[in-house]
Amino acid sequence: MVALSMKAGQDYMQKKMAGLQVDLPKPGPKKDDPLKIAIALTEASGETAATAETIDLMLDSLKKTNPPLAKRMGELIIAADMNLLGAKAMADTFTAKEMQAMIDFFRTPTGQKLAKHTPAIMRESGQASEKYFQSKLRP
Repeated sequence: MVALSMKAGQDYMQKKMAGLQVDLPKPGPKKDDPLKIAIALTEASGETAATAETIDLMLDSLKKTNPPLAKRMGELIIAADMNLLGAKAMADTFTAKEMQAMIDFFRTPTGQKLAKHTPAIMRESGQASEKYFQSKLRP
């Protein structure tokens, strides 16, 4: 699922950088539409907030090495689009019943705690990764 999301994000950015139209998936009208359920899951899980924070962290990091590219990417990357692409990957990976079970989990106290802390977990993971790669790139 992560690989699908990353691939979709790469395709999105390549098209955006080239000035091409990006065709985003659209949820169907039915209540049990897999994409609609996946969108609800990204919101319930804290993934929506984590994605926005991840984008901000990535752009902040990029500003240190390539400010013009960071500015351009900041103009092109839309967090809602990234969340939709991630939801599509979920809908392609899990059944509607499985996703609903995950939503039910995120309504529990433990699930709510995980959702609340997901952005911080992602932030700390990203910072650790950045430090790791910086140490590997230093002469």
